[in-house]
Amino acid sequence: MTGNLCIFSSSDDLGVMVVRNLLIKLLRHRYPRTRLILAAEAAVMERVADFHRRLSWIDDFAQLDTERPQTAQQEASLKRQLAAWDFEMIVFGPECKFPYRIAQDCGIPRRVGFSADARQRGFLTHLAPLRDAQDRDLHWSAVIAAYAEALGMRDFESVAGQIPFLRLPQGGGDPFAQAPGPRVAVHVGGNAEWNRRWPLEKFARLCLRLALHWQASIVLLGGKGEAFENQSIISQVRDQRPSAAIRDLSGCPVDATADCIARADLFVGNDSGPMNMAVAVGTPIVALRGADAENFRPDLVDRQHVVFSGWRNCSRYLNGSNTCDLGCPVAYDRSKQEYPKCMERISFQSVWKAVEERLETAAYPLRSS
Repeated sequence: MTGNLCIFSSSDDLGVMVVRNLLIKLLRHRYPRTRLILAAEAAVMERVADFHRRLSWIDDFAQLDTERPQTAQQEASLKRQLAAWDFEMIVFGPECKFPYRIAQDCGIPRRVGFSADARQRGFLTHLAPLRDAQDRDLHWSAVIAAYAEALGMRDFESVAGQIPFLRLPQGGGDPFAQAPGPRVAVHVGGNAEWNRRWPLEKFARLCLRLALHWQASIVLLGGKGEAFENQSIISQVRDQRPSAAIRDLSGCPVDATADCIARADLFVGNDSGPMNMAVAVGTPIVALRGADAENFRPDLVDRQHVVFSGWRNCSRYLNGSNTCDLGCPVAYDRSKQEYPKCMERISFQSVWKAVEERLETAAYPLRSS
């Protein structure tokens, strides 16, 4: 195939974009002479395009007015936008709200995807065979494998065999300070709309121990809105260890974040976009997660990663709903510093033990007393 291939993007969530990038890498390998076009709504296009220009194999972008037209006029406009690209294939994500019928009406001959709606599936030419698709904890690696099967990629065996699946920048400065110990990337944040964070106080203790016991070079990652948390940790660490090699990289471009994680000996953080970046570049992970389904557990991709998850003890998991019976905070409130009970119960000592074990196997057997 040598024409235009469309990958439909429904989300600008960092973790989702990282996962989608693996599919894009597979498509680039499968169709080396095809132009890969990423289509997205105007509302998310800026963030989507920035990520893929920096870290992906996308050739161009198609901005659409809407993913789900509500009127005949919107549908007609969407058809014109798609037809203008003369796509030979379109690939829909499993949660895409785009009406597959429109792709058929536009004459796109190959239509790849999945839908829980049997009528929607009828408009696909290549159906991703998602087994247990309704499983609340269906892991994204199974989704990728299903799409690879639908696309006839017989050489795809596992996600681990495709790492790295971010197109990392060449050159650039080293974000880690000179220190005799290991390089550790830490992410204490996450989507503020859903509180999936390990307590900030425990992260501060962990960074202090890394500085004291391992003389580590520590980089704190995150978005612009997470600078406050990172600076709080730096202040606490330097109160006890003024010479600590610790810096804040919050708000940096997404490719700089990926490059930092790739250079690290270890990533420690919450279930988040940066954690998925660590999976994508192969950096060992100690992940803290809970209060959410286990679709993104990194240890299911590679056993080198360690995951502490409170999900099976979470009230939402136990009652099978999206409502917590224990009254845990749904959103992260910086002023209150309250966390879900399933995250608070993940002990500091168990996490610290896992961090030490990972560092000891990463060619850092010696440490200061």
